[in-house]
Amino acid sequence: MDPELRLPEQRLKTFKLVRDILHDAGIPFWVVPRRSNQPSAIGVAASDRGRVWSVLQASNQLGQWYCAAVSEKNHAAPIVKRVSSGAAGSPQAIRIWEYVRANVQSSFTAGPQQGVDIQFWDLDEQGILQPPVWTERATSLSRVEAADCDDQGVPKVWSAYQHLAWTQLKVDVVYTWVDGTDPAWLEKKAEAAGVADVAAFTERAHHDARFADHDELRYSLRSLEQFAPWVNNIWIVTAGQTPSWLNTDNPKVHIVDHKDIWPDETGLPNFNSHAIEACLHRIPGLSEYFLYLNDDMLLGRPVASELFFHPNGVGKVFQSRALVDFRAPVIGEIASSTAAKNAREILIQDFGVVQTQKFFHTAAALRVSVMEDLEDRHPAAFKETRGAVFRTTSDIAAAGSLYLNHALASGAAVPGRLRYEYVDPATEDGLKRMSAIARSRAYDAFCVNDGATEQTDEERQASDRLIRRFLASYLPVPSQFERTSDNDGN
Repeated sequence: MDPELRLPEQRLKTFKLVRDILHDAGIPFWVVPRRSNQPSAIGVAASDRGRVWSVLQASNQLGQWYCAAVSEKNHAAPIVKRVSSGAAGSPQAIRIWEYVRANVQSSFTAGPQQGVDIQFWDLDEQGILQPPVWTERATSLSRVEAADCDDQGVPKVWSAYQHLAWTQLKVDVVYTWVDGTDPAWLEKKAEAAGVADVAAFTERAHHDARFADHDELRYSLRSLEQFAPWVNNIWIVTAGQTPSWLNTDNPKVHIVDHKDIWPDETGLPNFNSHAIEACLHRIPGLSEYFLYLNDDMLLGRPVASELFFHPNGVGKVFQSRALVDFRAPVIGEIASSTAAKNAREILIQDFGVVQTQKFFHTAAALRVSVMEDLEDRHPAAFKETRGAVFRTTSDIAAAGSLYLNHALASGAAVPGRLRYEYVDPATEDGLKRMSAIARSRAYDAFCVNDGATEQTDEERQASDRLIRRFLASYLPVPSQFERTSDNDGN
């Protein structure tokens, strides 16, 4: 049990322990590079297989660890045994790991993915090393230079490190967040609603449910720490607000006020997510590559940055089966549909293409330069959207359907694949999906989108309790982004 369990740290801890055991036994080894969402990998000569098993079985530190054979395609076999019992036959690679649970109330656990693969490499008559399983770096190696070490002092596969199979981009994360219970913010919202053109509002444009906070941002940040240690900087765009629990001393976290990214005062104060999205690329210091998330979007398991961006910077978009109808924008319809229709007209103008599919409500992989190009092409659309205090039928989703379809049409993005789930906790189907997410922990990302279904005050309070319990169980460990004195989210 480890109430402070962090998966990236557990993965590194596991690797270091196995490394030290092999080193102390005098067994030559090298590190095979792996992405952060995969088990670490260590290579040893196949002739040392027996010695490796002997030292692993004899280690008191591995008494409660598990092991499984690994196939040529790097899949662990379903037969799991204790390391202390050894392995049947002569597996070409093994995975060893420790199960660590955060607490008895949660299913949040470190396991095989935070383990270590030990690969038994063959040495042929010509002195060439060949891996027994598929690797992303090498089909064979002519030498292993023990003097060439990584920053942990561990020998590396020289050839593999010289010729990288992928490139790590600096990827920032941008959130939009609001405290919908803040009296000062509520007063400004009420004042703005009193003068806004209500007839032009899209569906529930100023409804309280759209601004409700169930502490999702706290847990979304926890998901970044646990599942995406490669994230660079985190920017939280707010209306002059800061979550009370946020550790603002953390150098990775930056609070950005609306007025710092708005070109002028027109449209401020603003309660329109489309207007805010049209300013995100103006964040000072923002990386060229960034993920845009609403606070109700979370990662569900360890993922690599390549899930969102190819190594050359081309982004990936995740298309939904939901379609955009061909009618003109209609007052009162879902805002995402209206914005997608407006985007379609722009795309027809720019590229002569017609987009019909919507996109998953999940992290969007964006580039500052592409956003800037879009604004240069359509300054009037950006200006009109920024000037809309609440959502209207003339809005564009600059960081949503407009960007994603523009990126597809221009070659800045390609379709990607994401194991994803969308949850509306106010419905029976949503509750089933939430249960499936908690049970399997097999989704790359999910969204808990409260407010999509009309509810009474009592029903909304019940949904709030349900969401908080679910998130606290799924991600029970406070992150470095939270104040140490404020763990109310647990």
